Amino acid sequence: MKIAVLLGGIGYDSQKRTVSGILDRAILDRTNVYIFTCDGWKYGVPAKYEKGEYNIYNLPDFTQYDGVILNTDTIREPDIMQTIADRIGEAGIPCIDLNINTPWFMHVEMENRNGVEEIIRQLITQHNAANIFFISGPEDSHDANLRLQAYKDTMAANDIEWDQEHIYYGNYSYESGQRAVRRFLDEAGVKPDAIVAANDEMAVGAILALKEAGYRDPGACNVCRILRMCCPERCGCRADAGKLYGAACQGLSGDGDP
Repeated sequence: MKIAVLLGGIGYDSQKRTVSGILDRAILDRTNVYIFTCDGWKYGVPAKYEKGEYNIYNLPDFTQYDGVILNTDTIREPDIMQTIADRIGEAGIPCIDLNINTPWFMHVEMENRNGVEEIIRQLITQHNAANIFFISGPEDSHDANLRLQAYKDTMAANDIEWDQEHIYYGNYSYESGQRAVRRFLDEAGVKPDAIVAANDEMAVGAILALKEAGYRDPGACNVCRILRMCCPERCGCRADAGKLYGAACQGLSGDGDP
């Protein structure tokens, strides 16, 4: 089987892990995988060479592949995405979209709620945290909105109020994690007992900003990231890209429900 994989934002750690998971699983399955990716965009920050980098998505001849795995949430240009969708349709091959339920393709997605809910409950029950702040991803990100809603729902389920000033919409970069903490400390009416970040990079930025602000004791303000642990004292959970890819391949082969 020959599978084309198209995704963007390869500079983000999450996409690097996705590619690594796909390659690891492809070796086990003896599948030929052809990856087309670039770093032509950042959430909310236009890249200098994005038009040139997007040309990589014109390279695959989809008639030469048995199927496509696509992550539309990481290809942020609607016109390019529409062109890709049209070309896949013309080739008449199956396509699995990761994370986004588009009208064109089948889809599989990561479970975004459970990890957030578990982290928030642990902070409340084991660390007695009440003022839990959240560094979200972009407002127009599917995954980010699911994680943010899980934060809100879990706080409410534990009878703890949250305020809009306790939420910061970042762009998944460590710089936005730094900006979030600075805003929390400068503008929020109360100081955070804990901060949860929607990805690794923003958590790293949050930790750096807390250190700059004089928080040296990890117990003074817990910083948790959803996808992976930063250090033993922190809590977190990690998405399994290999399983996501495995579900996508199952859908492409028609072997069961993806």
